[in-house]
Amino acid sequence: QALYDYGTAIKQIQENGFFAWQSTKAGGYDIGAGVSYNGVNYINTAAGNTAAPDVSGWTRIIDEKQITGSTPLKDLNADIWTGTSRDTLVASLRSNVNISGEGVITYDSNGYFNSTSRFIVISNGKGAFFSTNGYFDIIIPTSGTIQGVGMANVTATSAGIPFSNWQALYYILPIGSANVSIASNFRIVSYTSDVVIPDNWVLVASRNGDYNTLSIAGGKYTLHQGESIDTTKYSSAFVPNADLVRGLPADFTSSKATNGYQKLPSGLIIQWGIVPNSIGADGTYTINYPIAFPNAALLGVAQMISTNNGLDSNSAAWSPISNSQCSIIKDRATDTAWIAIGY
Repeated sequence: QALYDYGTAIKQIQENGFFAWQSTKAGGYDIGAGVSYNGVNYINTAAGNTAAPDVSGWTRIIDEKQITGSTPLKDLNADIWTGTSRDTLVASLRSNVNISGEGVITYDSNGYFNSTSRFIVISNGKGAFFSTNGYFDIIIPTSGTIQGVGMANVTATSAGIPFSNWQALYYILPIGSANVSIASNFRIVSYTSDVVIPDNWVLVASRNGDYNTLSIAGGKYTLHQGESIDTTKYSSAFVPNADLVRGLPADFTSSKATNGYQKLPSGLIIQWGIVPNSIGADGTYTINYPIAFPNAALLGVAQMISTNNGLDSNSAAWSPISNSQCSIIKDRATDTAWIAIGY
C-alpha cells in the first residue's frame, strides 16, 4: 500500500505538476503551497488555509490555454483573462485609428456634431471575433437619447449630438454582428466621474474645452464651433478649411460691390469704394466703410478718377476717423476712388 500511495503521488506530480488538494491536510496549507484541484493548478495565499481552491485563499496558475482564451480565467480585471479573444482585443483597439468619415462633417455654432454620411471601421478584421461583414458602419443619430457616462444623458436632434465642456463621443462596436449602425450603442462621456473605457468602444469625436474645437475620427478632422468640412472635396485642388491647412482663421469672406471688401486669412482686411462727383465739387466727406475694422484702420489712399486721360492735376486724400469711418478730401467735382487697409 505504501508503494502504491508513493507511486500515485509521483504520477500526480508528473501529470499535473502538483499534488492533489486534500481537505484532510493537518493544519491546512502554508502560503506558497501548490496543489492541483479539478484539473487546475493553484498557489495558496493564506496561512493555514483549509478552504477549497475554488472558495478562497488560492490563485490560479496561468497556463497557455487560459491565455489564449479556450479556458479563460474569471474575475480578473483584463479582457484577455475574462474570455475576450486576443484577436477581438487587438482589432477593437486598432479601430480607434482605423476609423474614417464621409460626406459633410459639421460642428455647428450651437455645438452639435453631425455628418451627412457614415463613419466606418473597415479592413480591420472579418469574422465572429469582430465584424461578420468585415466592417462596421457608424451613423450619427438625429433623434433619441444618447446615454451619458459620468454625466447626464443628451438628446440627439436633426442637427446631431450636442457637445459641451470636455466631452467625448464613443460608439460600442457590436462584436460578432454585421455592419448595421446601432443608435443605442452611442455613449457620451465626461471626464468628471470615474470611468474605464472598454476595449470595444471606438472614439468618434472629442471636444477640447480650452479652444472649443472638436477632434473627429482620431484627429483626422478638427473643427472649430460653426465649421464644417466636405470630405468629398478634400484634395490637393481644394482647400476645405484654412484651419486644417494653415492654422489660420478660416475667413475669406468678401463683397465685390463698388464699395466692397476682402478678408484675408492673416486677419487683414482690404476695403474700397468711390466718392461720386454728385456729392460735391470739393471739400471733406465722411465715408462709412462697408464693414468696420475689428481693431484698426492702418492706412489708406484716395485718387480722383481722371476725365482727361490722366492729365488732371487735382488732388484727393484719405484720412482716418474711426474703425468704421474715414474722410475723403477732394478739390473738384470728379469721382474719387479710395482704398483702406486694416485688421
